[in-house]
Amino acid sequence: GATARVVKKDESDMRVMGVSSAVREIMYRFAFEAREIKDGLETGVPGGLVGNPPLVVHASALGAAPRIVTGNERTLPSMLIMFIMFQLTTFFMVLWVDDLRTGKMKRIVMSPTPTRDVVLGNVFARLVWAALQVLVILGVGSLVLRVRFEVPALDFALLIAAYMLAATALGLLLGTCFKSSEKANATGVITGLVMAALGGCWWPLEVVPGAMRTVAL
Repeated sequence: GATARVVKKDESDMRVMGVSSAVREIMYRFAFEAREIKDGLETGVPGGLVGNPPLVVHASALGAAPRIVTGNERTLPSMLIMFIMFQLTTFFMVLWVDDLRTGKMKRIVMSPTPTRDVVLGNVFARLVWAALQVLVILGVGSLVLRVRFEVPALDFALLIAAYMLAATALGLLLGTCFKSSEKANATGVITGLVMAALGGCWWPLEVVPGAMRTVAL
């Protein structure tokens, strides 16, 4: 008899299943050839397997089974990312266009307030509103939908903060290209939907072709 054991450490479940499949194939081939040689020596006929029972290979998985991710655990992070993009890019862009069109921003710039403070004030207000939205979505997800967030809190906060800054900057940049809030709103919605689809908010990136994953990155 021959025994092989695959020990899982920090590898993913998919990797372990692939390695285990390869090990089972190797073990089966080893046992098959060993039995073929043994039967050939006993019967004098190479490969004498006629009349013998079929070769059986037993495989078992030790340890806990991988946890299946629920639909809520897949949907909630996707919706969080998509709505942050809508909140900061689209709404920021529309408000910025309205401020420019109505002359509100021109009057503020003519005041003693430094331009830097005007920009930082707009950015900070949007970030605070988006952070409140993040807290509401995470709170509802954990308390009502029972979604478990098994990620380091500091890493998550830094990543979300960087993402919110990027979305705000994109909205500010696109806002300078429009003079109508209607056109800005339509462009923001279309841009947000396309980026959400490419980024994996609508479906896992594992199911799309390699070229599409490259575009997403």
